[in-house]
Amino acid sequence: MANFLTKLFEKLPEWPIKNSIRYFLAFNPLVPKFIQDLSPIKGYELHHKLQPGEVVIDAGAFPGDYTIFAARRIVDTSDSKKSGVVIAFEPNADNRKVLEHNLKAFKLTNVIIVPKGLSDVNQDIVMLKDGLHSKNIKKKDEKIIDEEDGSQTLESNFEIGTTKVCRLDDELKQLGIKKVDFLKMDIEGEEVKALQGAVETLKNNNMNVAIATYHTFEPMEKIREMTGPFKDILPQFNTTIPVQMILAKCGYQTKVDFMKHTTTYGWKDQQEQKEKRLKELKDKYYPERIDH
Repeated sequence: MANFLTKLFEKLPEWPIKNSIRYFLAFNPLVPKFIQDLSPIKGYELHHKLQPGEVVIDAGAFPGDYTIFAARRIVDTSDSKKSGVVIAFEPNADNRKVLEHNLKAFKLTNVIIVPKGLSDVNQDIVMLKDGLHSKNIKKKDEKIIDEEDGSQTLESNFEIGTTKVCRLDDELKQLGIKKVDFLKMDIEGEEVKALQGAVETLKNNNMNVAIATYHTFEPMEKIREMTGPFKDILPQFNTTIPVQMILAKCGYQTKVDFMKHTTTYGWKDQQEQKEKRLKELKDKYYPERIDH
């Protein structure tokens, strides 16, 4: 039943009415829990509830389901100047058109759309357009190779284009964003590279993160493919472990939850942050004297 409802909902066009249905199904107390639990939006709220004034990164904004939800949550109704902002990264031009349409329909002005994907470099990459989805690919002879699952298809079967990817650290500097409160990421297996390009942002902010990590982890999948006839009995590897490792190196505790849309959550230890801040204040106002 749940799978049938999910497939039926996916066939609806990505317009404002669909966003309204998403929010109703995810949070209305009249909706049965098994239906609420199908919503990734609810999953992103599982360990951190957005607050007015917060700065949110939405990596993989798609047509704007989470962008719109977040933009409405962080509005300060008492003082619009104190409202938060959503920086929405979306490399697919078709997705951005729908996103812009939906933002206008909801009369939201606190969203910055960045027409790029996130990675560990700043460059142009080749992408395969697949409906409203985008996939990272490489071309070999006349074939298209999907870098996520290794599948090959004739180039003539698909529309191919280039898009820009960037390091989050660099892009936020260009935008003048100095503080981030929440990072949501669902970027089709690129989350490991994206986090590698966001280390400075992760270390310098006491943020919460929610990253979709159900995607195939390409390096391990290539090793699995090399095992030949044994590959079918070996488990497939997703990006959960490498994402947790990067977050841990940046000082985050992690937890994997919401298994219907496997998500890795991260947050910094509050006591550790307090001690770090106290040390900074002590070093600033009461520096240790060094006698020579």
